[in-house]
Amino acid sequence: MANIFISHSTIDSKLANFLCESFESKGLSCWIAPRNITPGDDWATSITNAILSADIFFILYSENSLKSAQCAREIAIADRKKKYILPYKIDDSEPEGAFDYYLTGCQWVIVNPASGDYKIDELCELMSGFIRQNSTGTHTQALEAIQALEDMTRNAEVASKPVVRTPQVSQPSEHVAREPQVAQPNKPIARTQQVAQPDISLVNMQRTVNNTERKVPAQPVTKTNDKVKTASRTASKTGNKSRAQKERRNFMIISIGLLLLICVVVALLIGAVILRNNDSAADSNEGIFQGVFNTSEKDFMYEVTDGGIIITGYTGDDADISIPSKIEGNTVVGIAEKAFYQCNTISSVKLPDTIKEIPAYAFYKCTNLSEIVIPNGVTYIGSHAFEGCISLTTIDLPKSVNIVGDFAFNACSNLSTVNMPGVQSIGMYAFATCSSLDNVTLPDSLRTIGDMSFAYCVGMGYITIPDQVESVSVNTFMGCNNLSVTYRGETYTNDISELFGN
Repeated sequence: MANIFISHSTIDSKLANFLCESFESKGLSCWIAPRNITPGDDWATSITNAILSADIFFILYSENSLKSAQCAREIAIADRKKKYILPYKIDDSEPEGAFDYYLTGCQWVIVNPASGDYKIDELCELMSGFIRQNSTGTHTQALEAIQALEDMTRNAEVASKPVVRTPQVSQPSEHVAREPQVAQPNKPIARTQQVAQPDISLVNMQRTVNNTERKVPAQPVTKTNDKVKTASRTASKTGNKSRAQKERRNFMIISIGLLLLICVVVALLIGAVILRNNDSAADSNEGIFQGVFNTSEKDFMYEVTDGGIIITGYTGDDADISIPSKIEGNTVVGIAEKAFYQCNTISSVKLPDTIKEIPAYAFYKCTNLSEIVIPNGVTYIGSHAFEGCISLTTIDLPKSVNIVGDFAFNACSNLSTVNMPGVQSIGMYAFATCSSLDNVTLPDSLRTIGDMSFAYCVGMGYITIPDQVESVSVNTFMGCNNLSVTYRGETYTNDISELFGN
């Protein structure tokens, strides 16, 4: 495993990859996502194992990483496993929340990317020393390497939190301040004699008081005692009455509280039933998606950006998932590239109305994915987005989708029906080798068809190309031996090359 774990926000991936390549060019071993995550492996497990095996946790700190929940999780793991954390700060953002907690006390390296000085040589030399000494178990020299790195950053005025040491004032030792009392021969300690002597004046005073008490004659009992007894009985009755009133008052308070609690519980139950009925009515026309989506927010990996939440991965084990429209009060605005890359546990996906595109490799080779709900508002299907999804049988693109990228549905061998009413451009190899495809209607909105876009779709028997399409390559339908094509009033079944004039 690698010696340096590089933590970064996806937004800063360009700089992170540059640093990774620079470190590795100096002979250091680095681990960085998504490069070092093997397709099909669990992201959370891969990241955790990489942190555990690393000697140095290198965090590319910026305003973007400050908003990244994934970076915060990685720092927490590194702190818990007592890894040496090296924050590399590239802007003026100040630590907040978990970052302030975990990075307090760390020695920071602060650089200005605009100046072009990334301090690569100094960092590599000192990190190499630390890794080498740490691996041999010579901790003293390893700590000296760390101190040298701290001194370098401090001398370059790049340490964000300089260590201030308060001088300690030397206090006299107790055994110096107090000289032991050593008994000298034939000289008893005066203090001991004083403690042993009784206070004669106090003894005499006590005797006087005792004698006075013995000389006081007994007073005759008068009627005053009867009055005292009557007052005592009255006070007792009053006390009993007051105690009974308190008990009644407490009983009333408890009764009212229980009644209010019961009312609240009943109201909550009624509200839950109403909400459940409304949800069932709203989802009544969603086919297999009705009532099966209870995906928890914690099952999704995501990053917080200025625009909202970006879904970066999925760690749950549900077969039918629904991506939420909001997480922690923030709107989910997109899906990252390779977010569900080779995620073979999912069979159906419902996307929120808040996303506008499906990026490259988003669902690449999700071999068990058989159905997906793409909401109106999505305008773009990225390259390789659904390539190799061999369980897909039908694709219904909303009218808002106007671009289908290169290889978008390539090798979807069981895909038989495609509806794309608003598409304007179909990329290269977009539906190539979809051997079961036999029902395709190209919309009037279509303007361009890429090279090999329907190559080797051997199940296709007939297709009409809209007149608005400016040109079609002879390779567009290569290998479609049973296909009949109509284009601008002409139909060809044998030699398609004659139809396109090339």
